[in-house]
Amino acid sequence: MSPGAFFAGLAIFGLVVVPPFVGGRLVLRRILPSASGGLASLAAAVIAITLVTSVSEILGTFGEFRRWPLAGSCIALGIGLASIGLRVAPPDRGTSRSRVTRNPVTVVALLAAVVIAAAWTTRALGAWKGGVVDIDSLQYHLPFAATFAQTGSLVQLHYAWLDPVWTFYPFNTEVFHAVAMLAFGRDVLSPALNIGWLGLALLGAWCFGRARGVSAPCMVLALGVLGSPLLL
Repeated sequence: MSPGAFFAGLAIFGLVVVPPFVGGRLVLRRILPSASGGLASLAAAVIAITLVTSVSEILGTFGEFRRWPLAGSCIALGIGLASIGLRVAPPDRGTSRSRVTRNPVTVVALLAAVVIAAAWTTRALGAWKGGVVDIDSLQYHLPFAATFAQTGSLVQLHYAWLDPVWTFYPFNTEVFHAVAMLAFGRDVLSPALNIGWLGLALLGAWCFGRARGVSAPCMVLALGVLGSPLLL
């Protein structure tokens, strides 16, 4: 893939995911004015993922899960959410904001996060260089994502094995991988998307403990799971 084609695909992928995120971030001022920092970003990411998945499923029901219908729908949704958010007065500046305290547990959590992220990134680079070799990815994760991108349909049953159990899996993550395939015309971002899910999981763990001031311990516990051999 040429650099021009890569950046064009990246721009198209951005047109799909950025407007729902920005629109969700703005509308949060109305439905969750106390949210700030990482919590607001996490909530906006959940909104964006929900919208992109929902739009993909609606379009895919009618065989229109394709590049430009998807991008146009997500842009329209993002503009609609942003228009709602911009009509709302900014939240009270007196709203409390959490701060990252520099204590030993926080330092350990951040260092552990760097180590786990490096381990995940190493495997992602290996997939880019030598191809995906994970058996589940080859048996059904990526074949189903590719089928969605190739056919434009999310309702046609696809059989990848004699036992049809995989055919009826939820496939929400596979839809997101298919979105990236539509943007680039091939599978380029799958390893990078996995790094994105890692970051979102760590942010969720941090926000989970924020209310009680135990963000760092919660993230360390999450890292214990995310750094396990199975997930690596």
